[in-house]
Amino acid sequence: MTHQAGLHRLFSEFLAKNWQEYNLHHLRGQLNQPSFLLDPGRKRLGFWEKGSRTIGMSLELMLNHSQEEVLDTLKHEMAHQYADEVLLPRGVAETPHGSAFRYACRQLGIDTSARYQPSGEASPLVRRIEKLLRLAESQNFHEAEAAMAKARTLMEKYEVEIGIEQTEYRYAYIGKPMVQRSTVNKVLSSLLQQFFQVRIVWLPSELLVSQKKVWIMEAMGSAANLEIAQYVHAYLLRELEHLWNQHRRRRPDQKGRSLKRDFQIGVLLGFQGKLAADQETSLNAAGKSLMHLKQEKLEGFMRDRYPRLARSRAGQFRKTSAFEAGLEHGGNIDLRSGIKRGRNRGRLIEG
Repeated sequence: MTHQAGLHRLFSEFLAKNWQEYNLHHLRGQLNQPSFLLDPGRKRLGFWEKGSRTIGMSLELMLNHSQEEVLDTLKHEMAHQYADEVLLPRGVAETPHGSAFRYACRQLGIDTSARYQPSGEASPLVRRIEKLLRLAESQNFHEAEAAMAKARTLMEKYEVEIGIEQTEYRYAYIGKPMVQRSTVNKVLSSLLQQFFQVRIVWLPSELLVSQKKVWIMEAMGSAANLEIAQYVHAYLLRELEHLWNQHRRRRPDQKGRSLKRDFQIGVLLGFQGKLAADQETSLNAAGKSLMHLKQEKLEGFMRDRYPRLARSRAGQFRKTSAFEAGLEHGGNIDLRSGIKRGRNRGRLIEG
């Protein structure tokens, strides 16, 4: 048996075993087992195909992501199967996430709100922000700074225009599973929470193939804010590496993991200070009041998903010369590369 065939067998057996367990314990054994397909495409995490009675799962998801994410997707597709084959009369259809699907989610013990999955095409809001942020590619720092401030104002204006009743919250996994949550990771997740209208929890899990214990970052928020948070997270990770490499060329005496960490934390805190200064002047009193109410609603959504939540401190850091250099760089960061149309996709710890 080839390595690839062995992996496919391992994954199929894993899916079948967990499908049977969920069907027995959550759905009283009412479903008949479907076929399982490993999908090599990257456009979707999973799918349920009623005609062929097939649950498809992304091969990339199973290879590179945690068991938590894989099983979450499996239960989501089982909910579609249960809605189609048990709850809905023969020949009757409903919207993909209609009342039958939501009931199935409750039976399976998963959130009735759909997990956010990027469609591959940016939303109108993100396209408008992308257009603004292209200005930040200019070598003129003041133009870049103005573009960043304008983009943040647009995000907040969008939030104010969408009333509380119309705001629906979802969740998404951000970044890749990591063996250890470093101080840099913690500060970055704190930045996302503070300025990008999302809430973060860290979930313990393990990788499917290696069985290695890992942490995964889950974000909760509106679909638009999750999309933007995913971009900002990916962008800042790239920028941290880029700025550190630049700094080392200027200061070859500064090297090693601890100084790199100090520098990158300084970058993030510098960026944090810049965003805080912009935020103070971007909304009027009514807008700030509405944003506060939305934050309370989002906090409620998070508590409903995770009633037993442990808070995590951002971690300790040293005010070394590398930290001070990073702080200066962070104050000059702008999201200059634009939001790309194709995005990367126990005890609970809040960001």
